[in-house]
Amino acid sequence: MGMADRVAVMNRGTVQQVAPPQELYKHPRTVWVARFIGSPPMNLFRGIRENGSIDLGDAGSVDLEGVLAAHDAVDALGAEDTVAGTERSGSSAGGMLATDVQGELSLGIRPEDLTLSTTPPSTGNVLEGTVDTIEPLGEYVLVNVRVDDQIVNAKIPEPIVSRGETVYLTFENDDAYVYDDGELVV
Repeated sequence: MGMADRVAVMNRGTVQQVAPPQELYKHPRTVWVARFIGSPPMNLFRGIRENGSIDLGDAGSVDLEGVLAAHDAVDALGAEDTVAGTERSGSSAGGMLATDVQGELSLGIRPEDLTLSTTPPSTGNVLEGTVDTIEPLGEYVLVNVRVDDQIVNAKIPEPIVSRGETVYLTFENDDAYVYDDGELVV
């Protein structure tokens, strides 16, 4: 990706997204691209859309209205690219979600967008989990946290936790990606 100004990402012969490399990373338009681009890949949670939030089961819930509002501000920048030959932008997100009161969604968060704490925060989007493994990688430490039934990757600057410790992962609304039926909504 370092030698091209635009990259076509394909899956089984179908173009998933065509965009500059940084755009692919910052705005993956499908769940497949989100998992493919980045190391470690984006964390993805399956949840149920209910009453303005995404219920992630035992992992907690995320304020969907807050995520939409945060992305509305970012959408003013006008970032768009091509997804399988069609233009998409976040401007239709409110309409897409308003028509479905309930339904399954995927929530994506990049490992570097998670903040890790050993004390429960009083506000914000919080996912509680247990430290599974700690991988010092020089520039950062990759902490693998078991949240509900999946492993979540968090990149932190230095090891502040121990294996088996209960931790709290938080993230900002504008760092969340919402996918409906595998396609980016916001």
